[in-house]
Amino acid sequence: MSESEAKAPQQQPFRHYWGDTPEEEDDYYAQHGIRGSTSFFKCPRGLSLFTRSWLPTADGPPPRGLIFMVHGYGNDVSWTFQMTPIFLAGKGFACFAFDLEGHGRSDGLRAF
Repeated sequence: MSESEAKAPQQQPFRHYWGDTPEEEDDYYAQHGIRGSTSFFKCPRGLSLFTRSWLPTADGPPPRGLIFMVHGYGNDVSWTFQMTPIFLAGKGFACFAFDLEGHGRSDGLRAF
C-alpha cells in the first residue's frame, strides 16, 4: 500500500435505517442533516395507521413546501421511502408518508 493510499480517507458505505429503535433512528437521520420521526394515529374506523416524517433541521429556514408520499401495493414506508425523502428534506422540503391500511406497521387485513 502506498503512503497516499494509507492517508486517503475511507469512505463508509451508505447505511439504511431499517430498525425500530428511535434513538438509532434519530442518529441515522441526524447524520444526513435532517430530522425523522414516526408515530401512529387512529383513523375514523378505529385502525391504527403508522406514519413517518422527514423534515429539514429545526435551525434552518421554514420548509420550502410539503410533499406527501404514498407507497404502492405490496410495499410500506419503512423501506420503500428512504433515499428520496432524505434528499428532499435536505433540500428544505417537509416529507410525510404513512403505511396504508393492511400494509407495513398499520392495522388491517394484510395487503387487502
